Amino acid sequence: MLKNGKLFGKINVIDFLVIIVIVIAIAAALVFFLMPRNQGDTLIMKYRIEEVDTFVASKVHVDDELYDDTFSIDLGYVTDVEIDDSISYVAAEDGIYKIGSKDGYYSMVITGEVQGKKTNLGAEIGGKKYGVGHSFVLRAGDAKLYLRVYDIQVKTDDGDTDKTSDGSEAVLTDANITLYTAEIEDFIADNVSEGDAVKKVGRKAVLGNIISVEKGEAKAFAETAEGLVPSAKEGFSSLKINCSVKGELSDDGITIDGNLYSVGEEVDILAGSSRITVLVYSID
Repeated sequence: MLKNGKLFGKINVIDFLVIIVIVIAIAAALVFFLMPRNQGDTLIMKYRIEEVDTFVASKVHVDDELYDDTFSIDLGYVTDVEIDDSISYVAAEDGIYKIGSKDGYYSMVITGEVQGKKTNLGAEIGGKKYGVGHSFVLRAGDAKLYLRVYDIQVKTDDGDTDKTSDGSEAVLTDANITLYTAEIEDFIADNVSEGDAVKKVGRKAVLGNIISVEKGEAKAFAETAEGLVPSAKEGFSSLKINCSVKGELSDDGITIDGNLYSVGEEVDILAGSSRITVLVYSID
């Protein structure tokens, strides 16, 4: 009952309304902080730097934290590090700059996982928008690098993702690809070993890692009275390289890092420290 401006003659009406507002505000805050939240997507982000000092590159490792040094944003952690020859521009005699490599420097692709939101324009992480080609200062473990966003994908329950030719997402699967050359100098063949990375020359796209190497005799054909007779060629070998890869299998072959490979196709590769022209022998 309201008596003399007080509820039940004891509590001022205005004070009572203030208490109700405070209780509602506390309840709303509790609901906001305790309710389950959508954490967005698990993003697979790749960052590329074309020229970095050797001692800096050596400081980046799997499981290192990633951090946007400009905007103080947590970018997850490193899941993979790819190191290759530096991609440097060198002035030729005719004044035209050509791509080459620089001693003491590497190129790197750093892959990381982070919670964020995939958008039509790239990704949004911690309120900051990122797109492919976006340049910024990244801290990766003990290293500080000025680089660019190289790729943005959404991780699925089945593992890594890639893009099909029509731009839709495709789940990568584990596969084996066998590469073959009928004739290669022994000293080149001897530098190809189990565990080496195999990369495509030119784009330097990683194909996979070698799980076995089979070295055989290279054949030379000599013309005799009986016709062409095959014999072993001294100083040369044949080579089969079996690699474990991740790619999208199809009736046409396998697509790895945007490149389609089919049986019988000729490919220039880097295997360990050797550069070899091989044929795709089998895909399974």
